[in-house]
Amino acid sequence: DPQGMDTAESEQKLYWTQHYGNAVMRSNYDGSDTQTLVTKQGNESFQPSDVAVDEIVGRMFVSVEGNEDIYGSLYSYNLNGTGETLLKSNLNRPYGLCVDNVKSHVYYIQGGHGGSISCLAYGATPCVREVFADILEYPYMCDVDNAFSKYGGPTTVLFSQANEPGQIYYITDSPGAKKEKLDVVSADLIAPMGVKFGCVGKDL
Repeated sequence: DPQGMDTAESEQKLYWTQHYGNAVMRSNYDGSDTQTLVTKQGNESFQPSDVAVDEIVGRMFVSVEGNEDIYGSLYSYNLNGTGETLLKSNLNRPYGLCVDNVKSHVYYIQGGHGGSISCLAYGATPCVREVFADILEYPYMCDVDNAFSKYGGPTTVLFSQANEPGQIYYITDSPGAKKEKLDVVSADLIAPMGVKFGCVGKDL
């Protein structure tokens, strides 16, 4: 039951979670050298839903769902799975997360009807606002565009709302910013459950 994934570009690694497998794993891009980094087999309160990697600080962040009676949590680990740190607990439906590795912010989703996206600073730069976006309809997974952050520009968070019809929205960390629908996606979607930024161009 794989649910979330991220890449570490400098080391050419793919990281992913196994939800009901109670594990966080990684491999080379071609699938070789598969490693289990974190595992809590049979622990129903440890069901990882997503993983995000910050190679600069050497940490990965994992959103974890609990069973039906236990709220989920947000954890941080070294890239080899050691150094477990609990960052947040009692999260309602933690369905995804994404990282701004310039400002050292992790954005974590609490899903469902009336869900939210919150910001947690793990470096010296404080979040512009803790609750990044709220009163959302089934938010599920996100990704970050911080190409201009290092020059003083905003960070943009793209996220999906996995309702029916569903949408893809983006919002910046500018003060008072509101969510906006992604115009490129012209049609309503059927429960979109993930988003990812890409880059197309030529090397200079």
